[in-house]
Amino acid sequence: NGQHLEALKQPTQPQTSHHDDYTGTYRMASGREFSVKDDRGNLTIRLSGQQRLPVVQAGHDRFEYKDVEAQVSFLRDADGSVNRLVLHQNGAHVEAAKKP
Repeated sequence: NGQHLEALKQPTQPQTSHHDDYTGTYRMASGREFSVKDDRGNLTIRLSGQQRLPVVQAGHDRFEYKDVEAQVSFLRDADGSVNRLVLHQNGAHVEAAKKP
């Protein structure tokens, strides 16, 4: 049909560019908090009272801890903004809401 698909391609974003979507503080119902930071391009997560640990991307909005048998999923609202995280560990799923 004469259209060039090349013109429709979007520029590739660096892998770390979307870490800003995830960074912030997330509060569980118990009051404990997750702190999510971008440390020089590497996402790290710290649960209050524990040490900060690195995570690696395992899928869309999903990360795995490097040193612990656990995964974290980030959930988005209708506008596409990350508003919650879920920690998956030992068969349990703990949800925390992102603080404004």
